[in-house]
This record gives sequence, structure tokens and C-alpha cells, in this order.
Amino acid sequence: GTFKQFALGRPNLGVATPGYTLCWAANPSVQQDYSMAVGDFSVIGANYEDTQCTFGVPCVINATGYQLANTNRIIVVSTNDCGAGNSQIATVTNMLVNIGVNDEPDYNVYELQTPLAGQPRTDYKLCWAHNPGTNGGKTKYRTPMGLLQLNGPVQVSQHCVMGTDCVFELAGVGLKSSNQVLIIDSGSSCGDANPTVAFFDGLDNPASPNETLPHLYELGIVRTTSGGPGSSYTVCWASDPVNYEDWKITLGTFSVDGPERENIVYCTMGLACTISLDGLNLAATNKIMITDINDVCGQPTLNLPSIVGLSNPTSPEGNKKDYKLGTGTYGLPGDYKVCWSFEGSAHGDYHVPVATLRLGGPVPRDYSCILSEPCRPVVEGVRLAHTSQLLFISYLDNCGDASANVITWADINNPAGSALLAPPANPGYLYSDGDTYDGGLGTAGVPGHNYKVCWGFDPNFVTRNFKVYVGKFTMNGPLTGVASFCVLGKACVIEVTGTGLHGTNQVQVATGSGACGSEDISPAVFQGLNNPQLVTDDEADNQFIMGAALTGGSYAICRVASPAASCIGTHYRLCWAHGEYLLPGGGANLVVELGTFAIAGPFGTYSVDCTMGMVCAFRLYGSALARTNRVLIIEASSNCGEASPIVASFAGLLNPALVSEVAADKSYITARLGRSHGGRVDTYKLCWGYSPAVLSDYNVEVGPFKFTA
Repeated sequence: GTFKQFALGRPNLGVATPGYTLCWAANPSVQQDYSMAVGDFSVIGANYEDTQCTFGVPCVINATGYQLANTNRIIVVSTNDCGAGNSQIATVTNMLVNIGVNDEPDYNVYELQTPLAGQPRTDYKLCWAHNPGTNGGKTKYRTPMGLLQLNGPVQVSQHCVMGTDCVFELAGVGLKSSNQVLIIDSGSSCGDANPTVAFFDGLDNPASPNETLPHLYELGIVRTTSGGPGSSYTVCWASDPVNYEDWKITLGTFSVDGPERENIVYCTMGLACTISLDGLNLAATNKIMITDINDVCGQPTLNLPSIVGLSNPTSPEGNKKDYKLGTGTYGLPGDYKVCWSFEGSAHGDYHVPVATLRLGGPVPRDYSCILSEPCRPVVEGVRLAHTSQLLFISYLDNCGDASANVITWADINNPAGSALLAPPANPGYLYSDGDTYDGGLGTAGVPGHNYKVCWGFDPNFVTRNFKVYVGKFTMNGPLTGVASFCVLGKACVIEVTGTGLHGTNQVQVATGSGACGSEDISPAVFQGLNNPQLVTDDEADNQFIMGAALTGGSYAICRVASPAASCIGTHYRLCWAHGEYLLPGGGANLVVELGTFAIAGPFGTYSVDCTMGMVCAFRLYGSALARTNRVLIIEASSNCGEASPIVASFAGLLNPALVSEVAADKSYITARLGRSHGGRVDTYKLCWGYSPAVLSDYNVEVGPFKFTA
């Protein structure tokens, strides 16, 4: 018969399946005219079905269709239609975009490998061909097999600023809550089995997205970093990771702006303090805050130290790295934490610990020294230097004043330098966390509480360089300028005033050309006088009960230009010691001259004669004699000062007798007893009293009284 060919065209879209019926008509005009069934009709090929793949996950496409064959292939295009000559083959790193079907019956599996980089989209086109050959062009792939949605994020680098909320907002397709990001050091690669995971204190790493906003990653606040600020990090992404190898997708670099971490920075009280911080993209809005070493930067309330002269918080200079805090003049030295903020206002904004500030200087406290004792203040502190010194000034002035009133005490070193630290062999400083300062040993000056002690790191004896106020300073000891006066035969009590007087205090009456404590003075020696003498240990500690001197030295050795140490007179001085520091020989260090000491009375061993029938008058010589003085003659068998001595009796003589004349310089008195016309010729004792009221007050024996005929 006759063969007739019908050209139906090229099927590109539809359902590939058997079971269609081929119908014929001779001259059809309507569908019902096709009444003759010629036979069965089948469409061979792949059916249209949309599918999805995800970055970082193997992309496998399972096709459906009829009589698929091992010659089938697909391509992935990103623009225009399947079969169009101007269509673009998709560009996705590591994903095959021109691939043959797996050579296994049913010939429906296409393994595109694992996409690692490229543009996530919903509209990639899968184009199919039955037998295009391995080198067939794009135009042979006319059959659209469906849309390919490639899920994942747009791969862009991420950036955060230390101390602020670190947030990633990812653009992409098909993002979900099971996704995660991982930040690694740049020396590792995304997908490594054992990458070096970057450490950021305060940051979640790895991190999951917001449960309801899978594109949003709120990682936390970067406080510290493992590698410092910069772009030495890589951020990786995974769809649903189980192990590190699943983070195959490289989003890009992760850069962190902020300051470099410094271990310890040093400042010293009294010197200008500048903290310099290097970093990346530092800003004029940055600030630092000094806080307690045990605080956590970023806590709602920081424990700020009270350091006079240091600004806190502090903004940077124009170079955005140098922070000039000022000059600390009072406060507690030691280690403090330095917290940084990008743009802080409240304490809780200072999240980033950038350094430990080691602040050198003395620990504030009050000090005291004592006249006659070594003045060696022991100062606790941090990084005190061999050049450091103490300065004692008036409490009315301020440490660091160029015109401050520097107090002077004899033999006190002011300023006082280190007693323990020697200069190092090489230029520089020798440091110590504490030192003892050599203040000398004070022998004179005004005691009291009205002083300050100031400190300087390397003041070089310049008053304005002693800027650091350490505390109050007290100089303990007696007020000088005392003029003490005692009388033979009377209790001698020396009373002093001062500051910090103590039960160990001693005084000594001394004479000589030298200063108290020198070899050129000698202690006074009087019978009945305790010399030296401890203070009466009571609440006041200001009275020295010396006893009562009963002899005043002989006329021969005392009425001379340089009287002996056993002579009454005004040639004495009072020497004082605190009494705790002892000389090598064991005695108190009696170096403080309180003032003068005088002892009144007549010279001793002085012989007086009177003759019966003649006027009995005589002079007694001595020191500070007075009109109140009286004399008494007693039997040789009695003693001056007895309550009931045997008083000698001479007819016509007054006994006891008043003083009739006192020398202008009080160096002698004249006694006129009258004219005797009876009495026993003998040798008697002549007794003296300064202002006697009873017989026992005549307790000073002047010498023999000879009554002759």
C-alpha cells in the first residue's frame, strides 16, 4: 500500500509515558472525526519536575519519565530557555552542570556533586536530552526537566566590631533554622576535618540563626579574640552540620574591628599616664574605663577605683590610639583592668578587656616618726624605684606645689631616699613592691600632727615633683624651749608637753660645751637627784620626778667660770630621749635638747665662823638664792632635814634666821643672826631651806658652823 508520513514536531514538554492512542481520520473537521484507532502511541523521555539542592550537600536529581536510557544527559542553565542558543550554563563551583545519567537501570539518577560556591537561586533550569553526546551543544537540550532551586546563603564576607552586638544578616534561598555558621582561623579551610576554630570570648561559635528568622545570626558580643582584630578569620556555613567537615561553604572573611590586647601596661603615680592601644579601624568614639581587676568588663556596674588626678573613662587623642589619663596623685596602686568600648556611655557598654594596668606608687597611709629615734618609714607599694623619695611638708600646702613649705627637723633627711635599694649596674631603675626610706634621726624641731608626707618616683630633690599625697605625717616628741628650775632640798619635777609622749621617755640633766648626746657633755651628779630619769608612766607621760638634790657642790669647784657637773647653777641643759632606740652601750639616745635646767641653792662644804660677843653675820654663795631662804644651826649629832633636830642655842642669836640681803644676781645671800653673849663653843651644822615652814624643810647641809669665844 501507500505509506503516508505525519510530522508531529518535536515533543519538549509533557508527560513521557506509554498508553496514548493514535487515531486517524480521512478528512477530519472536528475531533469526533478521528474515529479509527491506528494503534498505540508512546512518548519517551524525562518528565518535568522541580527539585532542590543545597550548598554543601551532595546534589542528586532523580528524574521520572519513560524508557530513559544511558545516553540521556542534562545541563543546568541560568538564563533563557532550554535549547536556546543564547542560554547560559550555570556557574556553580564544584557542581556539575553538564552530566550524563548514572549508568544503572532505570537511568534516572544524576549526581551533580556538592555545590560549594555560587549564586543561590530558585530558577536554575534543568534541560534534558535523549542522546546529545558528550560534546553536544546547548541547543540539543530542548526538554525542560524542571526548575532547580539551589538553597544556601549568598557568599559575602562578614564584619563585626568588638564590644558591640555581632550580627550576621545573610541573603539567600531556602535558609532554615538548622543552618549554622562557623568561624575559623584563616590558616584552616572550610570543610577541614579538624580546622582551627577561632575563639572569641562572648561570641557563639558555631552559631545557629534566630529560630523564626533563619537569615539572622545574633552571635553575641566580641570581647576577646584568638588572633586579635583584623581579617585573619574565615566564616563557614553549613545547612545541617554534624561534624566540622559539613561546614564546606566559605561565606568569606570574617573581620573584627577593635583594639589589640595588651598584657600589662604600666603607669606610675605622680607621672603622666598614657595608655596606647593598637588595633583596626579604631574610632574617635572609643573610650576606655579603668576598673577593679576582679570585675568582668561589661558587667552592669563596674567598681571604678578612686584615683585622684586620673580621668575615668577616657577618650583617645586624635590618633585614636593614645589615651591620656592624666597624673594620679592619690589612690591605691596595683593591678586594674582596662575595659574598652566602641561607643560607650554606661558601664555595661565597656565589654572588651584590653589590658591590665599596673599602677605604681605608694599605698596611702599615715606615717609618724619620733625625735631621737631612727626615722625609717616602711612604705608598701607597687614598683617603687631606687630613685623614689618621701617629702614632709606643712598640712596647709599641697603635694606638688613648687612653693610648698618643706619642714625642717634637725638631722631629719627631707626628702628621704631609699634605705634599701641601690642603683642598678645599667641605666634604668631598680623596682620594688615596697621600700624603707631613710629619714635620718631627728634631734630637734617642732613635733605635731600638722604635716603631710608626699612621694615622688624620681623627684631629684625638686619639690614640685613630689606630686603624690601619701597621708598625714606626725612627728612625735617634746616641744623644746623648756626652762626647768629646781631647788636643793625640794622635790624636782620636770614637766614637758609634746606629741606622742610615751612611757619609755627619759630625760637627763647635763652640762658641757657639746650638744645633747655628744661626748662633750656630762650628766649632772647630785645626791638625791635621779639622772637620767624615766617618765612617770601614766596617761599623759609628761612628768619626770627627779627626786630631791641635797648638795650643791663645793664653793671651791663651783664658784668658777666652768662649774663642775655636781654644782648648783644655770649651766645645765635638759636632754630627752624617746627611749626605745638604745645606743650600742645600752643607754637611751638622749639627743633632743629640751631646753635649760637650773638648780637653786647654796654651795656645799662651806664653813661659817661666828665669835661670841660679836655680831654674827655671814654670806652664803650659790645660785638663784631668794629672800625666802632661811638658815638653821643644829647640833653636829643631828642631821639637816630631820623632823626634830637638836637646834643649837646661842644667847642673842636668831636661830633659825631670816635672810637680810640678796644679791642682785642672786648669787649670794646675807644672814644676820645678831650678837651672841652666850652659847657653847663648838662646831655645829649649818642647814638651809629655800622657803622653809617646818624644821624638816631645812634639809640642805651647807657645811660646818664654828662658834668660837
